[in-house]
Amino acid sequence: MRERMTISRSQREALRQQVVIELDGLGEIHRAIEDGHAIVARRLREHYEELLRLLDDLGWDLNDVRSAFAVTMDPPAATRVLVRLHDRATRLVADYLGGSGRVVMRSAACDAVLTMSASVEVLAQMVGDEPAECRCGGAGERS
Repeated sequence: MRERMTISRSQREALRQQVVIELDGLGEIHRAIEDGHAIVARRLREHYEELLRLLDDLGWDLNDVRSAFAVTMDPPAATRVLVRLHDRATRLVADYLGGSGRVVMRSAACDAVLTMSASVEVLAQMVGDEPAECRCGGAGERS
């Protein structure tokens, strides 16, 4: 990964929105502790800690006026968070398209598509290429 990665405002907005939605489950840590599930609570802390770390980079203020945002997370943590956000968005789009019977609003599906696009673009940037130029060869080789 490049030492300092910068993302655009539109990428930030798509990713930030999904991070905030994901943080809705933060209370699960309290329930796990109260129920005596220390291992579960610890895993949840790690999960939310990475989301909060990404939020530090994306900005806590909804109306942040910057045009670009530096992502300073370490590559493994950033990758885990971006993949989770992408997977969550993919499930939401599949639900919208009738994959599960769950009702999903069109606006939520559109937001999920933006999240999928932003996460792929950022992951490609982490690899070191622009998404259109990122062509991976076999067995871990970059062409």
